[in-house]
Amino acid sequence: MSDHQDLPAITLEEIRAWTDEASYGRGASYFRQSRIRSPRRYDRTLQAECLGSRPEPYLVKITLGESGIVAGNCSCPVGMGGSCKHAVALLLTWFHTPEAFAEAEPPTSVLNNLTRDELIALIEGMIERHPDLETMLTLKAISSPAPTQTLDPETIRRQATRALFSHGHDWRSGYHISEELSGIVVIADALAQREDWTNAALVYRTIAETVRDNYEQIYDDEGDVTWVVASCVAGLGNCLAATPDLSSRLELLRAIFNLYLWDVSLGGYGMAGDAPTLLLNSVRPDERRTLVSWLHEALPPKVTEDAFSRDWRRQTLGAFLLALEQDHLDDDHYLELCRDTGRDLELVERLLVLGRVEEAIAETRSAPGYLLTQLADLFVDYGYGDRIRSFVADLWEEGNDRRLLAWLKADAEHHGQLERALEWTTIQFWHHPKLEAYQELRRLAEPLGRWHAVRAGILSRLDAEGYDVELVRIYLEEGAAELALRAFEKLQEKQREPRGQTPFPDRWSSHYLHVPLAEAIAVSHPWKAVALLKEVIDRLIAARGRGNYAEAARHLQTVRGIYLTHGASEEWQVLIDDVRNRNRRLRALRDELEKAGI
Repeated sequence: MSDHQDLPAITLEEIRAWTDEASYGRGASYFRQSRIRSPRRYDRTLQAECLGSRPEPYLVKITLGESGIVAGNCSCPVGMGGSCKHAVALLLTWFHTPEAFAEAEPPTSVLNNLTRDELIALIEGMIERHPDLETMLTLKAISSPAPTQTLDPETIRRQATRALFSHGHDWRSGYHISEELSGIVVIADALAQREDWTNAALVYRTIAETVRDNYEQIYDDEGDVTWVVASCVAGLGNCLAATPDLSSRLELLRAIFNLYLWDVSLGGYGMAGDAPTLLLNSVRPDERRTLVSWLHEALPPKVTEDAFSRDWRRQTLGAFLLALEQDHLDDDHYLELCRDTGRDLELVERLLVLGRVEEAIAETRSAPGYLLTQLADLFVDYGYGDRIRSFVADLWEEGNDRRLLAWLKADAEHHGQLERALEWTTIQFWHHPKLEAYQELRRLAEPLGRWHAVRAGILSRLDAEGYDVELVRIYLEEGAAELALRAFEKLQEKQREPRGQTPFPDRWSSHYLHVPLAEAIAVSHPWKAVALLKEVIDRLIAARGRGNYAEAARHLQTVRGIYLTHGASEEWQVLIDDVRNRNRRLRALRDELEKAGI
């Protein structure tokens, strides 16, 4: 224990509580390997270098207070907050060998005592030894330009490029790239706050365009760099709103628009944030035609190899065009633009507004299936519900698209047509008999006083057509344990027959039939319940994995309760001894059994 009386004592329990179990174990290993170098302390701050997985050691700091450990930080990728394995190694070094920590003057005090020339010489020496530090000087220089000075975009581009290619190409690199780029974005934000819109826009644009030009060469699966670009686009939008000069505005509009096109070309990842809304809110009447012409030029040709990508891009750009043009086109040109860009929703809605219902029906027939229910909703909204219902019913008969069936059922119920909703739900059920659909039938039939007859018909047909699994689930849900057991035993008989036709995957049955059935019959048929649970336990153990072992242990607790309730403690002991003996090499299983008190 530390004999440094001016610092609060810490315990191993406090160190464990400061971190997680995995980091504590690795940190303890680092301590035993003597990876802590140059330990020192400034007032109540402990600091050292820790040798890690990289050639350069990590700098780790921990601050102690009256309540023990109060703060920390490490230069490793996960060191923010100071609870990593390197921090653990530092704390354990302090706990076991506090005398190894040299007392030192805080760096700020040392620096305050140096002359200007000494500070310059020190910084030059640091940059020569660590060239990366020059970035800090560069960023400082561009953060406070003179009132009439325009920043050099090449300087900013170099800093952004360095950020992109200085952090490797693994799953963590996107985060570190975004952190470094954000340090440059902060400079743009500060310039904008000072209303230096020209330089702020230059920084935002240069960062975003540098990322765009190099994006395919970096790793950004988590989207961290995407967020930085979106923040730059938002910053450009603020600059646009504050810029009165037409030529400068057009330059900003084009920059934002080009970033938006890039995002569209990638598939709409959100790189440009909500650029269409930003542009719609910012564009002036004299600029609108220019933006419209850019959009028309950007539309991909109608004949390309990748039809899906082409159609998606035409639809996306078409939505933007329609938003810009909706108050400036007559009906015929508006409809033509909708057809040209594949905007079926807007096309059908405008036709309905014009009362051209049959044309709207024809367009709906040729629309992609995923849009049909949205289009049907439009007909209802504009007062053509009866026409669209018969049309959707016909489409359902033609193609058996379950989405249409679900729409017909929901529409009928929404309009209080419970008998019709029950009919559509019955059709739904027999296309895919499931407990959930059975429950929906009950919900609709009970208010009509028809549930008793509907239920009898369903159960009879399920039995006749061999839906034994669903029968078991239904009986269990209704609390009819004896009927559930009877249906289950019938299912097992079928499984024992040659070429049995009823699908009954082991894993599915274990979790969805065996366990709930065992729980339902534990009192009335305890030994049948035990037999079911033993099957589940054996399958879980055979599947391996600590999670499976923990679940097996929970079921063994239930089995033990049944044995002890019926005075069969010796039989229980035989069973559990057999489980242990057959699986004696599975240490993780033994651990889970001990945790469960078995």
